[in-house]
Parts: sequence; C-alpha cells; structure tokens
Amino acid sequence: SSTTTTLTPTTTAGVPSFTATITDVDAERLAHSHTPDCPVGPSDVVLISLNHWGFDGEVHEGALVVARDQGENVVAIFQRLFEIGYPIESVIPIGDLPHGIEDEDPDYNNTSGLHCRLATGSTRWSEHSRGLAIDLNPLLNPFITPNILWPETA
Repeated sequence: SSTTTTLTPTTTAGVPSFTATITDVDAERLAHSHTPDCPVGPSDVVLISLNHWGFDGEVHEGALVVARDQGENVVAIFQRLFEIGYPIESVIPIGDLPHGIEDEDPDYNNTSGLHCRLATGSTRWSEHSRGLAIDLNPLLNPFITPNILWPETA
C-alpha cells in the first residue's frame, strides 16, 4: 500500500511558503543508504520532499528519509525552520549521493536522515540506521565527543 501525505499551506502573494510531501520509499531509492542487515526495512521509513531556505537566501527543494512514525513530526520541524528563515545548505538523501562522500568530502554539509551505519566510534547501530536522527548542516552542527569531531573540518 502506498502512503502520500501533502502539506499545502495558505500562500501570501509573493512570499514563499513551505511545502512538504511524505511518500513511501523503496529499496532501490534508498540505494547504498540501506543494507540488508539494517535494523529497519524500506516499509519502516518514508521520503519527505520539502523546500527550505538556502544560505543564498533563496528557496530550494530537498528530500530526506526518516522513520515512518516520525514523518509528520519531521515535517513540522522543517516547517518551523522554514518560517524562521533558518538556512540549510542542502537536503539530499544519502542514497542519492556518491557512496562515502560524507567521509571523503571535507566540505560535506548535507542535511540527511536515514543512513544504515554504526554509530560514530561505536559498534552499535546509529540512530540514523533507524531513521531517527538527522544531521542538520553538520559543518555548523558537528558530532562532538572528547575523542571525535565529525565532520573533521567542522
């Protein structure tokens, strides 16, 4: 069964408005962001297509994959970020990017959700593997522990 939820806000003439659509996602679209041993399957996550403000002051299209039961909450958060004009460099699902770019590109600053991988510096699944974590502008909001800074150029 397919699920599609679309938020269509009222629009004020000339003023950009937030839009978002929640749809099912399949294994092919998840690509390398999902592995057979991942703790969630494609039916457990959704694709959210949305618009966001960029650092250039323009509105851009983006998408991310998150846990199905958190889809509407994530939309509400990104709607609020849009309303306050919070800039986001890019919002692209990990599976749509070249494999390994998040560790290879020193300027990596993409906002993303689902990424089936171990937690940084750990042997347990990351919350990203369940679609329950989002890296938001990681160069500006890095993951920090006493021994880890990711991305290293943050």
